[in-house]
Amino acid sequence: MMSAIIKPPDLSEAIGKSIEYLERRGKLEVFHVPEELNPFYRNVDIFGVSASSFAGGSKAITVRGLLADAEVRGKLEGVEEFKEATSGNTGLELALQARRYPFNKKVTLVIPTDIPASKKMMLHLAGAKLMLPAEGMSAIETARMMGGGGWSADMNKWKPTADGVLNLDQYANPANSLLHDAWTGPQILNQLERVDIFSTTLGTTGTFGGIARALRRSKAKVVLIGAACAPGHEVPGVRDLKRLGEVSLPWKDYIDFFESVEQKQAYAVACWLCQITGQLVGPSGGMALAALLKVLRKNSKLMGGHRKKAAFFIPDGPERYADRFEANLPGQVFLSGPPKFPLPFDSIWGEWNL
Repeated sequence: MMSAIIKPPDLSEAIGKSIEYLERRGKLEVFHVPEELNPFYRNVDIFGVSASSFAGGSKAITVRGLLADAEVRGKLEGVEEFKEATSGNTGLELALQARRYPFNKKVTLVIPTDIPASKKMMLHLAGAKLMLPAEGMSAIETARMMGGGGWSADMNKWKPTADGVLNLDQYANPANSLLHDAWTGPQILNQLERVDIFSTTLGTTGTFGGIARALRRSKAKVVLIGAACAPGHEVPGVRDLKRLGEVSLPWKDYIDFFESVEQKQAYAVACWLCQITGQLVGPSGGMALAALLKVLRKNSKLMGGHRKKAAFFIPDGPERYADRFEANLPGQVFLSGPPKFPLPFDSIWGEWNL
């Protein structure tokens, strides 16, 4: 006897309601990067796409997609609590959104040992309980173990524990990219009409994958750049190549160029963007632009033919990272007013010498 085919649920209504929710909270802002920050201005127009003025930044979009998908699939029935691994931003949004109607769930976050005290306080203020990974296990492994085993393509296996604990599993759950595909990518295209080259950082990779799919539907030849931390370097929310091995989402299916960036370069470019454009840009946004510029410099053929339109994504602003800007940049970079031109791009291309 043949087993019944399980028809996937219709997510269209949930996506529509989620988009209404997002648009009540904020919007994406697009701005042109001036010549001072674009060494390739003769051939390429560069635009920043910022979620920093959007309440909760880009993780508000990610979390809403995870919750909406789980609700439509009936996975929230009997759930009392979420347990999720996070370095901070996703956890903050999950703690805020999960406690509101219609979800009304408790949240426990499994955090890395080196998370700053200021970020831990934000998570506490949002109502989350915090715990460290189990001995010998990563935060991701711990959250999966305690939340029913984590996401599975077999929907019968993705379910809460007997005492009502579920792991949404942002590092493997395709719904991580649901609203970035349905809303973030289309919003970028609505404002820019065409994107030839796009750069964003790689963390859980859901933002990258969702936007990539939306851009590829509109223009098959769009060049996609994934920015990661150089080995031994750290920027909040961004992984290096080794740690990307913990991510199960199919980011490699979309990427054209993988570019590593050191942390000082990421903070410096973010600082310059804040000072020169008046936009609030966090370190991962600085990293996305640094990666874009590095790829353009190494691949001049990308600038051939018609004038290119490039964009990079800014997940959040610098407000949560003030101490890290101070720790990573010499005082003269941000204490002496607007930067002097031309900017020292040799510090972005190669050895740091500021």
